[in-house]
Amino acid sequence: MENKRLIQLMAFLQEEPGDAFLKYAVAQEYLGMEKWAEARAWFERVLAEHPDYVATYYHLGRLLAMLGEVNNAVEILNLGLDVAEKEGDRKTKNEIAELLDGLE
Repeated sequence: MENKRLIQLMAFLQEEPGDAFLKYAVAQEYLGMEKWAEARAWFERVLAEHPDYVATYYHLGRLLAMLGEVNNAVEILNLGLDVAEKEGDRKTKNEIAELLDGLE
């Protein structure tokens, strides 16, 4: 089955290859399709290219935990706490802290 949103997001990325949100949206789309490897790759790309895109840490951490990579998840989530603090994003910081509490 063809995913029209994913096709549309990829077309938008052709026009705006530096857009962090579009890359994040692609990762979320793959997540929704339960294509874990693709979602992970896109989340990791967002972090590599846009390390201040705070929400990515939460979603990548959650995915890694779901895949049984708890140590990697904890590492990513701790990085996300630092970034959320630096960016002043209390909501995401709290969400990351809550997820971390559940893992530790």
